[in-house]
Amino acid sequence: MVVTCADRKLTSPAPGLTVRELPEGPVHTRVAAWRERLAQAVDRVPLHQLYRGDHWTHALGLPGVAAASGFDADLWVASAGLGLQPVATPAPSYAATFSPRHPDSVGQNNEERAQWWAALQASEAETERENEIERTRLTMMRRYAEHDGCRRSFLLSYFGQDYPGPCGNCDNDLAHPQGPPADAPFPVGARVVSERWGEGTVQRYDADQVTVLFDEHGYRELFLPVVLERGLLRRA
Repeated sequence: MVVTCADRKLTSPAPGLTVRELPEGPVHTRVAAWRERLAQAVDRVPLHQLYRGDHWTHALGLPGVAAASGFDADLWVASAGLGLQPVATPAPSYAATFSPRHPDSVGQNNEERAQWWAALQASEAETERENEIERTRLTMMRRYAEHDGCRRSFLLSYFGQDYPGPCGNCDNDLAHPQGPPADAPFPVGARVVSERWGEGTVQRYDADQVTVLFDEHGYRELFLPVVLERGLLRRA
């Protein structure tokens, strides 16, 4: 369920968070500057608390109306300043509108407003992609701390080097000597393709798992027998 945002806010926008303060220039440049200012803002509240007014009060009641009719509806907001967002998203107070002739209008004609929306949504998708990749990197660092195999092999394969190990010198190898791994279907460093995650690079093998760094989705650990049985990966 998508509703429009409200002009009235819980607080006034902080300096710099009004569209009228953006420098002149192409739409994509203005959007980039706008998103940078939003990212630097400190004071944030969920959108369902940020907006005010009769329109917003009515909008917040819509999921309840839907539930009374047997529907499970989530409420999203279409905002000139934030793009399409769930109402639980934390955001700073801001001033941006699609209304023409308004000091904080994102465009003076339909073409400019359409370009602003497309650029705003595209940058939002790019940010989410970067966040997803960063989350997978943090997961891999946790895996390193918990890893019970060769640490040298883990680190070198993380950086794209084909080193199956064991090294015989790290704490795990000294405590639990291991033999060389079994033959792998794809060499470490090989480019592979997944229908779900696109293209990626094989990073390492751990027993019956293979780790792949996908270009658009970061690191994924896959259960090797299932990968082979269902053909989930193929050479790029």
